[in-house]
Amino acid sequence: MALKSLASSRHNRCAPFSGRRLPALAARPSARAVQAVQAPAGGLPSSGLASSISQADLRERVAFFNSMSKSKEPFKPRLPEGPVSMYVCGVTVYDYSHIGHARVYVAFDVLYRFLTAACGYDVQYVRNFTDIDDKIIARAQQAGVDPSELTERFIREFEAV
Repeated sequence: MALKSLASSRHNRCAPFSGRRLPALAARPSARAVQAVQAPAGGLPSSGLASSISQADLRERVAFFNSMSKSKEPFKPRLPEGPVSMYVCGVTVYDYSHIGHARVYVAFDVLYRFLTAACGYDVQYVRNFTDIDDKIIARAQQAGVDPSELTERFIREFEAV
């Protein structure tokens, strides 16, 4: 089962490199920006797939599009017996949240639920807020505020939605 459509987008994944290096401390996400996502108490509801196809068979069928090799490749966890790690870049908080931000959360939530409920993987799912970026710095300068003040404001706005 290929999950290419869940992770594909017409937009670039990363902003182009500006040639400027950020100080090491500024490049790390703040403790508040990183959020570990936990499965609800009692586990996830059955997807329906699990009843018709075994977890072992599903694990054999999972494939992802590798943008480096430009081909679909079978999914192989880094640690065969350990948890699967998912790190998802969150929204870049320099303005109000919009419907486009929901796509990332919905797509990767579906992937997380598929890997846990249908395939039986133990998944460590972390997503963050991007709280330092050229767009944030430019918007903060335009508004005459510190970048951290700007990002804190829009993180609060995002969490209120």
